[in-house]
Amino acid sequence: MQNGERSDAEGSEGERSQLIPDAKKRAGGIGAKEPSLWALFMRWGTHASAAAALFAVMALLLVGLLYRQPPDLIIIGAGPAGSSIAYEVAQLSPRTRVLILEAGGASQRATGGNEYLYNNMTVFDVPLAWSYVAQISRLHWTVLGDQAIIAKAVGGCGIHNAMLYVRALPQDIIGWNMSAWNWPDYLGTYLELEHFMGPLKDSDIHAVGGPTAVSPPIHRDMLGEKFLETAANLGHPISDDFNVPGQRVGAGMYHFNIRNGVRDGAAATLLAPTLARPGGLVKLQTHAQVDRLEFVGATAGEARRGLEGGKRVSRIVGTGPGGQPWSLSVGKRARVVLAAGALNTPALLLKSGVGPREKVHTAGFADPVVDLPALGRGIQDHPAVGMLFEVNPPLIADMASVFREFVNWTAGHKLEKYPLAFGYPGFSTGAFLRSGVGNDDLGTPDLQLTVFPVTIEPHLARPEELHLSYDRVLVTVAAISPDTRFSLKLTKRQKRTRRKNAPSPDDDALGSGPAEAGAEAGAEAEAGKVRGSRAASASSASAADDDDDPLGLDDSISEGDLLPELGSRALDEVDVRRLVAGIRMVREIFTAQPLASFVIAEAQPGRQLASEEELAAWVKGSRTSNSHWCCSAPMGHGGPHGGPGGGGGGGGG
Repeated sequence: MQNGERSDAEGSEGERSQLIPDAKKRAGGIGAKEPSLWALFMRWGTHASAAAALFAVMALLLVGLLYRQPPDLIIIGAGPAGSSIAYEVAQLSPRTRVLILEAGGASQRATGGNEYLYNNMTVFDVPLAWSYVAQISRLHWTVLGDQAIIAKAVGGCGIHNAMLYVRALPQDIIGWNMSAWNWPDYLGTYLELEHFMGPLKDSDIHAVGGPTAVSPPIHRDMLGEKFLETAANLGHPISDDFNVPGQRVGAGMYHFNIRNGVRDGAAATLLAPTLARPGGLVKLQTHAQVDRLEFVGATAGEARRGLEGGKRVSRIVGTGPGGQPWSLSVGKRARVVLAAGALNTPALLLKSGVGPREKVHTAGFADPVVDLPALGRGIQDHPAVGMLFEVNPPLIADMASVFREFVNWTAGHKLEKYPLAFGYPGFSTGAFLRSGVGNDDLGTPDLQLTVFPVTIEPHLARPEELHLSYDRVLVTVAAISPDTRFSLKLTKRQKRTRRKNAPSPDDDALGSGPAEAGAEAGAEAEAGKVRGSRAASASSASAADDDDDPLGLDDSISEGDLLPELGSRALDEVDVRRLVAGIRMVREIFTAQPLASFVIAEAQPGRQLASEEELAAWVKGSRTSNSHWCCSAPMGHGGPHGGPGGGGGGGGG
């Protein structure tokens, strides 16, 4: 949603923030309250003349008034999209006052996180910890229906994705058919943001000096090496760089957003330095969950500027830690940008009365505030299946000690050092292939294979599987140009009773303040907690009076809460055929040399399933999500869903 621009002169007392009391915390020192003007005056006055003290008071009053001025831009969500928007605005318009509202807490050390794994490195900084973090329920939103792992923390799904760096292809951008979105501009943006840490063979494709690292894998695991050798023997192209146009199809090593063994996501590389800019005009408020937006009618001038439906946001309403309510008045000329993710963006709009007429009724609206029929429809993901192979000798022998050390840490054992190999996300290799199913006119791949030496993919791994066995490897097969579509609606959930010994929202808050100097162990307490999958609670299952919680609902959900629910529709038959074709391709690779010398058997789906019908039935029953949700909030007025493309942000990959 956008409102018009605001002038610096605007900003009455009635438009000032009514946010929860710690609204003026800054990410450069999250948790540190602004000192009062009187305290600053007293500090100055004890060492200066009366005239100097008076001058200081006048200057501080001016600073205070500037500080209290309402924001020109309010960004809802501090995930990759919100971080990118804040960074870009600060670059292009450094005098713009920006407030970012984030429902979760700090995560990486650069954002003020203090859940330490080792010294000053948090668990969110560790590439190998991505699957572990993805299974901690308190760090994620509750989404009903289809599988969805949606992070609730600064950095959004950048706290738990695998940090793969896979760009759009030129034909992807051309396919949008939008003059403002073209490949040269896109490539220029990629190069501006990139600090490439691999061999720089082509300066037209990669660049150095940008804020975000792009690096080859820190470790080329044995499984990946054997996979590439076997694929080459079968005639598959071997790609040196999936991001070079013309080299996407084939097998190769991935690039990652990892810098010297540390995750280099958008929150750390774009948001954190933006918050630290001189002047303090960009501010981050954590633990500020936005529940709904309130609208008023637009003036004639605002309507001429193109406000959707003739409405503008007048107030943002939400809850803080422990359910504490807050609200924030929005100036008449301020802008509000929703960057709450592909599922929470349409859910928030529906809660605010914006969307299809039949869906806003659940939120209590007889008629939509703004009727957007396409909102929450046509949602896409990368549906996938996981194949398991029993192997001997182990294809993880070269990394066994690293995995063992990490698993020991998750069981509560303190790290004596930080192994550089923790910068390895648990895999290195994959392939982009063509299934030959459906529309293949563009010649782009429609399948992605990723090979995991251990079963750590969070949609497929279970907590007990973190106790590693080295006799199985996992291959995921994903449809990356899917025909399957999902929809989102709101569902009312009944009141739930907090389980015994469950932490309160205040106790469970991440990054509520900067760590004490010399603090080393915040992660040890966390490590002892049982990590639930998305189908189980993160609370201890050993308590006799614990209720079963198959939906993994948040303890804080209260009666009448509206939760997003994904419509779980069956896979489109074209995607079923694509995934079956992918299974056959994987089988061909794993039964050819040299990989075949390590494989004992196909454990899943099993060679006994051979016919097209048998494999199709298995795909339909075993399909999982990738949480790469997109296309939930279309922009513009063309295209099949009310816009040429889908907005709303992605889920993490």
